[in-house]
Amino acid sequence: MGSACCSGTDDGGKLNEASGSLARPALEQQEEVVSEAAAAKGEAKEEAATKAKEAAKESPRESPKELPKEWTLSLVKVEGSRLGVDVDLSENVYIVVEFVHPGLVTDWNTAHPDLAVKRGDRIVSVNSVRSNARDMVDICKKEKTLELIVQRE
Repeated sequence: MGSACCSGTDDGGKLNEASGSLARPALEQQEEVVSEAAAAKGEAKEEAATKAKEAAKESPRESPKELPKEWTLSLVKVEGSRLGVDVDLSENVYIVVEFVHPGLVTDWNTAHPDLAVKRGDRIVSVNSVRSNARDMVDICKKEKTLELIVQRE
């Protein structure tokens, strides 16, 4: 008897004496591990991308700069000036801006475009008076200096 390979294969495989199974060469084992890891990594990336797409569908994107929901305007009336707003008093506890016309509010909007007053905004306080729309309108008519607190939903 000579020293013939006991595995009966031409690939240089070796017989594992403990288990009696054929062991693959180390290089083949490494290649398989690397390719399995790459496949798992690819699957993980695909899964993460799918989850990100689903999350984007479920929640709307937030704007990078969120505007305040309440802010204060300081206005000073001069002779002949107007506020330049048409308002709705039907809510009784605040003033709803219906239209903005040329006047002090338009001047404010030009100077503060991020805090511009627009249709649908609510004036909830005038010179610290709250919860009474008619009283707030009277103050706007009588006072020279006005501090308005405006809210937007």
